[in-house]
Amino acid sequence: MYGIGFPFYGDVDIRKRIYPYLRMLRDGRISINDFIALIMPDIDILLVHGYSEEGPWGLTDNMDSKLMDAFIGGVSLYRKQWEGIFSKLSQDFLVTGKRLGSEGLDPVEDFRNGNKLHIDIVPVPMYIWQNIPVFIMPDDLKYFRFLRDLLFTTEPLSKKDTDLSQDLPSQFRCNYILNILKSRPLSEDELLAKIVEAHPYRHLIELWTQTQENVGAKFRAGLELALAEGLVYKDTSEKLNLTEQGAQFLQSILAKRQEILQEGFNPEEVELMIVPAARVPRTQI
Repeated sequence: MYGIGFPFYGDVDIRKRIYPYLRMLRDGRISINDFIALIMPDIDILLVHGYSEEGPWGLTDNMDSKLMDAFIGGVSLYRKQWEGIFSKLSQDFLVTGKRLGSEGLDPVEDFRNGNKLHIDIVPVPMYIWQNIPVFIMPDDLKYFRFLRDLLFTTEPLSKKDTDLSQDLPSQFRCNYILNILKSRPLSEDELLAKIVEAHPYRHLIELWTQTQENVGAKFRAGLELALAEGLVYKDTSEKLNLTEQGAQFLQSILAKRQEILQEGFNPEEVELMIVPAARVPRTQI
C-alpha cells in the first residue's frame, strides 16, 4: 500500500486550496454539496494486489476505472472479509465503515453527519504495477491517472515479502528523469524546474513551499538512483548527462512501453528489468 495525495504531500495550509472553491460557491457556480465534496478530506490509498482473474489488459484511456471495476468484482467474492475490515476501521478510526463498492455509499453524508473520512482505494494488479516505470511519456497520463501521484507523492505504508521492489516509485522517477535528459544536458535546478513546469499538479506544488520541497526530494532520490546505477553523470559544468548505458537503458524502457501499447499487459509476465542488473563500466557520452 502507498499513500497518495493529501496529506501525504506534507503538512500544508489547506485553506489556500479551499479558497478558490469558496469563491465558486459564492458565485453560484457550484452547489453546497459540490463544495463539500471538493474540500472534504479523505484518505487516498494505492493498493497493489496479486489477485486478478482478468487479463491480459489492452491499454485504453482511463485504465483506473477499468481496474477498479475488476477489483470490485473480486472484492464481491470476499464480501464478509471486507465488511469486517471496514467495520474495524470504522470503530478504531473516523472512517466510513461501508463496504468497498457498496451501492448507496455517500462520503459527503458520512462526513457531514458522522465526521467520518472516506477511504479512496486505487487498486493496481501486481503484473501491471511492475511495468509502470516504463510509462514515462506525457501522454501516458491518459491511461493511468495515478501516474500523477507517482510524480507527486506515493509514500510506502506497508511492506510484504515479494520479489517486487518496494521503491518502484523512485524507479519510475528515475526513468522519467532519463527521458527528460535525452534532449539535452541540464543542471539539477533546471531539471527540477522542467519537471514542475510539466507537472499535472503544478498549481499545488507552487501553492506551498513544503510541497515544493517534498516533490524536489522525491526526484532527487530518483536522480541519486540514476547516478548510482551509472545511467547519468555530471560533467565539469555540473550539467546532468545521460551515459551510454543510460541512453541504452532508456531505449529498452521505451521499447517495452511500445510492446505493451501494442500487445497489452501479460498476467503471466513476472519479471521486468526496471533498473540495469549488470553493473557495466560507466561510459560517458
